[in-house]
Formats: sequence, structure tokens, C-alpha cells
Amino acid sequence: MDKFVVFSRDINVCGNNTLPMKELISILKNLGCEDVKTYIQSGNVVFSSIGISAQDIENTIESKKGFVPGS
Repeated sequence: MDKFVVFSRDINVCGNNTLPMKELISILKNLGCEDVKTYIQSGNVVFSSIGISAQDIENTIESKKGFVPGS
């Protein structure tokens, strides 16, 4: 299992693109990620996974929240 660090941009900035960290953790766990840990409310997260891509994460957030981080 590989370890990943994701630095999400434009999440929870000035009330825009809100994504609570509990919800982000849930999204990643539903994608099969393990040991998911977030850092404050920044959208930065560390996790372990096999075979996940940034596109998988972006697509899931977009379908659930209506925005793509960093767009």
C-alpha cells in the first residue's frame, strides 16, 4: 500500500468551496483509502491506498460538492 499526501487548494477559503474535513475523510474512505488524516481545515490530507488517482478524488468531490479543488 502506498502513502499519499494531498494538498488541496481553495477549500474552505473565505467561505467558498466548503468541504468539512469529516466529509473529506468519508469521501476518501469510500474510495478505499486507509489511515486517512487531515490537517486543520485546509483540505490537506495524508492516507494510504492502492490504485487511487488524483482524478478519482477530484471527480468524487465534484459529484458530491459541485466543485473541483483548485479550480
